[in-house]
Amino acid sequence: MVSFNPQKVARLMEKCSSEAGAGGSVTSKLSAKTADTAARELEMVPKYLELASLNGTYRFTSTEINSITKHFEVFETELLRTDLLKELLAIGIEKGKPLTADELGGFLDATSSMTSKEQKNVLMFLKAAKEKEGAKVTYQRLRENFPYEKFKEREYKKNEGTDWLKSHPEWLSEINLRERYQIALDDEYRIASNEYYNKGRAVLKNPPAQFATSGLNQEVTRAIAKCDDPVGFLDVIEKIGVGRDVLYSANELTKLLKLSDGNPALIRDLATLFYPEEIRQIAKALAADSKYNLSEHQGLTIRDFYDAAYTGPNYKYSRNKFIKMYNLEDKVKLSELHLRRYLDVYSGSLCGLGRGKLITDGNYEGGKKRK
Repeated sequence: MVSFNPQKVARLMEKCSSEAGAGGSVTSKLSAKTADTAARELEMVPKYLELASLNGTYRFTSTEINSITKHFEVFETELLRTDLLKELLAIGIEKGKPLTADELGGFLDATSSMTSKEQKNVLMFLKAAKEKEGAKVTYQRLRENFPYEKFKEREYKKNEGTDWLKSHPEWLSEINLRERYQIALDDEYRIASNEYYNKGRAVLKNPPAQFATSGLNQEVTRAIAKCDDPVGFLDVIEKIGVGRDVLYSANELTKLLKLSDGNPALIRDLATLFYPEEIRQIAKALAADSKYNLSEHQGLTIRDFYDAAYTGPNYKYSRNKFIKMYNLEDKVKLSELHLRRYLDVYSGSLCGLGRGKLITDGNYEGGKKRK
């Protein structure tokens, strides 16, 4: 049997009881009654952990059970600890990738003192992230993510009225469309199921689940906790990463990703070209205007595979272009701060002539503008 430290709970109960009997306002989150409930919950924690099993074997050692129990003793929450523990133990079971003892403790440390809603948000994010980790790529999953009707609609919009279609009217025939759709699925399956490709993609990237189980990512954890749709925000993170512009615009980017039918080009442009306050204004304007089909947005900050000379987006030009594309000139106030300012340094002249050691504003051609 795992040892349980009742002294900590007794002190907590004594403190709450004395505050409740003092006649003044009770500032503690726990009354004497809730402290008693917390004590009973903490007594049950090691028992649940001892019974937890996977494939007929116990999941945790006695050392791990002691460690998790200690995390629960200092964990601050308004949720029932036993209910929370049950949910944590169930995560990843179906996929054969349940939470480890370190992940359980990490979640408790990362979310302690949050509101119950915030803790539930992080829990939802963690559950969705772990389920995706254990999910295998199948044709059925690919069809669900990119159904034939969506492919067909995109092909019609892309080709209608073009000279190519006039000379190849069979291009949009049902047989031709079905054949190209299957080819697209086959190509995607080969890439998504390639073990070496996925390992390459994962280099230097943290699995999203770690954002909810590691104290090293508190900024990300707070953004998840405060997001209205944490599962939707997981999709944003998977597509464009977790830069600060993403974290501070979590709600807006999540909503726009859904409005654009999952188009990553739109949210990538926003997170790359604009500051959080600008993103909030743009998101509000786009959400209120239904005349634009955001799913057709073509990225301004994505390199074309055939453009070997591409050195990165022209930020000022791309910002203005985006605003004009959606007629946002009178709806969005852009910051006057410079984005991605480049500086050129010129070496000194031995003869004292020409440009010396100057730092000037510039561009990729060599900084010909001077302030």
